Amino acid sequence: MRHKGLFLLGLIAALCALLLFMPLRFALNMVLPSSSTLTARAASGTIWSGQIAGIKMGQISLGDMQAGLAILPLFTAHAEYHFEPMANGTAQPLQGRVGTGFGGRYVADLNGQLPLEGVDARLPLSHLELTGFSAAFDGGVCRRASGSVRMLLKPGSLDALGLNNGFLGQAKCDKNALLLPLVSQSSNERAEIRLQASGDYVVTVTIQNENPEVGLALTAAGFAPIAQGYRMSVKGQL
Repeated sequence: MRHKGLFLLGLIAALCALLLFMPLRFALNMVLPSSSTLTARAASGTIWSGQIAGIKMGQISLGDMQAGLAILPLFTAHAEYHFEPMANGTAQPLQGRVGTGFGGRYVADLNGQLPLEGVDARLPLSHLELTGFSAAFDGGVCRRASGSVRMLLKPGSLDALGLNNGFLGQAKCDKNALLLPLVSQSSNERAEIRLQASGDYVVTVTIQNENPEVGLALTAAGFAPIAQGYRMSVKGQL
């Protein structure tokens, strides 16, 4: 019995040491599926405090991040990492939490800028500004989404429309997808971003404007004429 007790103590000590010093790279490989749109060039450090280099979400570059495993979610069978940028040239660097568990995969409390340079070049998009943004997918279905989203255009694109304040809206789930219904300050311009768990997306921008000169600029930018305005719809995958 004494030998069995020593063996169990040794096993528990070994498991504790493994958990305490588990490399972040190994843990991420366990959490992220092979089909995940979220990838990284390298990871170093432990699961409690590490660095992830060259993070990309599909074609969108997120830069280098510091990340650590949160303790409390472990008690509810969730592996949740908080992250913040190591170095970022944006005025509002992206930070928040990402996790996985019995309820699927999710992001929570995202705040900052999400660059859109890696999205289809036909879209004149600069970045998204996220405030308290959260979204969760389970079994390929969007289960919950919330938070404020502002979409900004690239400088110099569609200046004649006066869209310096961009498009603003609230995240929600719709027909299994994450939906961002966005509208401009004048309500004459609308954008809709629909994202599936697979990374497939549809971005639709609709502009109500009957000015012939503006119409020429929109047509040249790839917009198609519709009743009382113009529309561009682009499909792709992150």
